Amino acid sequence: TGEFYNSNSNQVLSIFMNSWTPEVFKEITLSIKSEIANFLNSRLSQVSLPDAQGSTSSGLGIVEYTISDLSITAPEGKPFVSEEEVSVSIVDKTVSISVKHLNIDLHNIRWEYEQKSVSKLSDSGTIDASLENISFDLLFHIVSMNGAPAL
Repeated sequence: TGEFYNSNSNQVLSIFMNSWTPEVFKEITLSIKSEIANFLNSRLSQVSLPDAQGSTSSGLGIVEYTISDLSITAPEGKPFVSEEEVSVSIVDKTVSISVKHLNIDLHNIRWEYEQKSVSKLSDSGTIDASLENISFDLLFHIVSMNGAPAL
């Protein structure tokens, strides 16, 4: 009945997951790897980074600065991350996802500064930057909510 299933849903979930064959585990992990790589490669270029501005004190006085036009792109001719750089493991009711060697390029970042002192130094320009070999890990615990598996 529904009451049995809800009251023992974690036990049912364990039985369900323990019944998976090695082939099922492999298929699930490959699917998760593919989805994570596809998600990162399709969504990272849509991320909008905010401008940064502020001031700091130097030996010559206060310096005000602005950094703007931060647009994320994948390295030329490459994805942000390849599927081979994503690893997935499922142990008990825990899904571990590790992403290695994520690469991001930032092109035409505008920068400027102005020194607020007697000498009044200032400058501005654009630069390109690359962030390479970014790594991160995600950990999800599978639980049962209302009788259905959930992360």
